[in-house]
Amino acid sequence: MPEWLAKTEEYTVNAGRDTFIDKSILALLGVIARLRLGGAERVSKTDAAFRVFFTLALIIATALAREFSSVFVALTFVTIQLAALPPRALRGTVKFAVIATLFAFVIVLPAAFAGNRYSVTVLPAKVFVSAAAVNILSRAYGWDAITGALARFRVPDIFVFLLDITVKYIFTLGEFTLQSVQALKLRCVGRTDRRYGSLAGVAGVLFLRSKTLAEETQQAMECRGFSGQYPRPSRLKFRSADALYSAANLAVIAVIIWIEVTVK
Repeated sequence: MPEWLAKTEEYTVNAGRDTFIDKSILALLGVIARLRLGGAERVSKTDAAFRVFFTLALIIATALAREFSSVFVALTFVTIQLAALPPRALRGTVKFAVIATLFAFVIVLPAAFAGNRYSVTVLPAKVFVSAAAVNILSRAYGWDAITGALARFRVPDIFVFLLDITVKYIFTLGEFTLQSVQALKLRCVGRTDRRYGSLAGVAGVLFLRSKTLAEETQQAMECRGFSGQYPRPSRLKFRSADALYSAANLAVIAVIIWIEVTVK
C-alpha cells in the first residue's frame, strides 16, 4: 500500500471574509423585494394620475423658483407629506433625499468660496424637495399604476413601453444575479484572492443572459401580436381624497407663483 494512502487526510479551511458578497446579496434582495411589491408600499388612497401630475408640477415649480421663500413653501409641503408616511417608508424616503441633497451640496460647495451663497442654500433644498417628492410617489403606487397614469396623459407609447420593460428587466435580471452571487458564495471555500474576478465573470454571464432574454421577449411579443399601443382608461375617477390632494397642491403652487410675482 502506498504511504500516502495510509496517512490521515487533514484539511484546514482558512477563514475568509465574505463581506462584499454578503452586502451584494442584501442589496439585491432589497431591490427585488421592492420590485416584487410593485415598487410601492401603498401609502396613498388618491388616484395615481393626480399624484403623477401634481408631483411633476411641484418639481417644475420648485425648479423654476428664484426666491428662497418659494422653496421653503415647497419644502414645508413635502415635509408634511413625509410626516404622513409609515415609519418604514419615512426612513427610506428621508435617507434617499438626504443622500441626494448632500451630493448636490458637495457639488455646489465651491460656489460658496466664490461668494455665491445662494446656490449653496437654495439648490440643495430644491434637490431635497424633488428627491422626496419622487420617492413618495414611487412608494405610493406600483409601477403599473405609474405607467398607466403616464398613458392616461397621452405620453408616447414608446416611452411607456421602455419604462415598463426596464422595470421588469431589472427584476428578472436581479433575480438571476442573486442566484449567481449565491452560487459564487457557496463555491468559495476558505480564503481566495480571485473572488472579485469571479464577480466580473458573473457580470459577463449576466450580459449574455440579458441578450437571450431580449431575443425571447421580442419573439414572444411578435407571437402575441403586440402592436406597441397601451390601453388608455377613458374615464377618470374623482373621489374626496383626490379633491383634497388636488386642492392642497394647487394652493401650494399658487403660493409659490404669488411669491415669485410679488417679491422682487
